[in-house]
Amino acid sequence: LLLAPTADPGAAPALENAKRLYSALTDGHVEKDLLDADLTAYFTPEAIADFSASLKAVGAPISFTQSSRQDRGGMTHRGFTVRTAVKTLRISAFITPDGRFSQFLISPVD
Repeated sequence: LLLAPTADPGAAPALENAKRLYSALTDGHVEKDLLDADLTAYFTPEAIADFSASLKAVGAPISFTQSSRQDRGGMTHRGFTVRTAVKTLRISAFITPDGRFSQFLISPVD
C-alpha cells in the first residue's frame, strides 16, 4: 500500500497572506483583514514602527517560502523562510481556521 502525500490546500493562500503581511509591516502598516483580534491588538503603532525599521534594514526578500506546517490546537502552525541579501529570517505563524494570523513572529536564522 502506497500512501500519497496529502495535499495542503491552505499552503498557497497562507504563503500569499504571509507575504502580504510581511510587505505591509515593511511599509509601516498592517493588513487588518489578515489578523485575528489578539494580533490586531498587539500591533500598536510603536510595534509596527519597530517591525518596519527592522525589516527595511535587511532589504527586500529574494525568496519567501513555506518551510513547515503542523496542525496544533485548532490552528495551523506554519513556518516560513525569508531570504534577503543581508539575512535569512524565519517566520513562525499560527493561522486560525478562517485564515487569519494569530501569531506572526519574525526572527533571524543564525
